[in-house]
Amino acid sequence: MFLYLTLTYFFSNDEWMIILRNLLLVPQLIHNIRLGNNPGFNFYYIFGYVGSRLLLPVYERLCPENRFALTPNITLVVVLLSLFAL
Repeated sequence: MFLYLTLTYFFSNDEWMIILRNLLLVPQLIHNIRLGNNPGFNFYYIFGYVGSRLLLPVYERLCPENRFALTPNITLVVVLLSLFAL
């Protein structure tokens, strides 16, 4: 946990860290698959929790005049949206 928080602090605007932050639910999915749990698909959870985490990185990397003056990166946005769709 300490390593993740330290990396988030120092590399919060790097492309690889943005993708790593959006893969937050992958360990939980692997754990559920291994145990054979099927809690069901909750649209409110997926679109409310994961969708809201996706809005800020997409805005920062798609809009040319964003709050951090980051350069637009359409490849990162496509990767993030495809992970969300998956």
